[in-house]
Amino acid sequence: MKNYIEEVYNKVSIAEGQSTIENYLFEVYIKGPVSMKDLSVKLGIPIPLVTAIKKEFIKEDILVQKGGVIVSEKGKDYVENQLGYKNLDMKLYNRILEDDYVMEVDFSDELKLVSEYLNNRPTVDVTIDQSKCTPETSFKRALLALKNNSLIGKRILCIGDDDLITVAMALLLKRLYKDTIYSKADIHVADIDKRILDYISSVASKEGLRITLHHHNLKEPFSNDMIDSFDAFFTDPPYTISGMNLFLSRGVSALKKQPGRMIFFSFGNKSPKDTWEMQNLINRMGLNIINIIPRFNKYEGAQIIGGVGQMIVLSTTEKAEPIIKEAFNDKIYTGEFRVTERNYQCKECGEVIVVGYKKGFLNIEQLKEKGCPKCLSKSFDLKEKKVVKDN
Repeated sequence: MKNYIEEVYNKVSIAEGQSTIENYLFEVYIKGPVSMKDLSVKLGIPIPLVTAIKKEFIKEDILVQKGGVIVSEKGKDYVENQLGYKNLDMKLYNRILEDDYVMEVDFSDELKLVSEYLNNRPTVDVTIDQSKCTPETSFKRALLALKNNSLIGKRILCIGDDDLITVAMALLLKRLYKDTIYSKADIHVADIDKRILDYISSVASKEGLRITLHHHNLKEPFSNDMIDSFDAFFTDPPYTISGMNLFLSRGVSALKKQPGRMIFFSFGNKSPKDTWEMQNLINRMGLNIINIIPRFNKYEGAQIIGGVGQMIVLSTTEKAEPIIKEAFNDKIYTGEFRVTERNYQCKECGEVIVVGYKKGFLNIEQLKEKGCPKCLSKSFDLKEKKVVKDN
């Protein structure tokens, strides 16, 4: 079957990109009959352009004029079988789009599973700035992708996924489809931590989820099969400007070279100087800031960012281009810039253990997991914290 969205995009000059043509068709499919005025307001494009798109879809027999515009039988078949909407629970889908749901009630089973899997994931590796987000945050991210037309029928990448966003998205899709074989979504994850990838693989196998895994160090460029091939990506990069630059650059390189491709970028609040630098890098990459959602992300611990972080929703323009294209050899992780040591005292025997970079224990989680070297107790008090390198 022809790619009718691409056909119409090639005939109508629209700077907003092919994704706007997709959103146009989805809006008519979901809510038709729809007026030109309502489509103009929803899509943020002028009525003459809305009308021009309609005419091209009508020529292809995808839309028909009937008390507004609706999809034809051919259009319905195209949306459902080619774009992946067949057998979708439209009632639940519409409720999500209209924010007519209570996540803790309507998705209690999915949240329970996400919570269970997050609780049992591998210990965080603070040397690569891992931190534990809450189950609600993980599932909210999946819902955010859905609301931004970046999940149904889409190829989506998670760049780093110790928060199990891939699992949350796959569980959401499983709930939305009566039979998951109809879901055309293609979920991928790229991570340097093989423990995380192995864990996601085991969860996917247990739950019958389709998730493709890539063991990859982002300091190296993606392979050719990853370049220019994704519709959207998530990333929660290291809490440094260089880390943010690298992770966003790799993600942009993986996106299709089209305006309107979505990026879901989680980052802690920074100083005014760092915020300006972050925004400058975003601008240099040819990205638009669509939305900034304060306190969207909540983390367990994560003292560096105060336990909360913002979600920055970005989209590509026709000028989108990664800043970092080749191998990257500079520092990106917080601990590479600011090395700290902590002295913990065992509550049982009084032994003092030094925790930190190049010590016997990298972090308190490792110490608790293995226990006191002297008595194996897992209960400690923090006695001293000091910076040993700050640059």
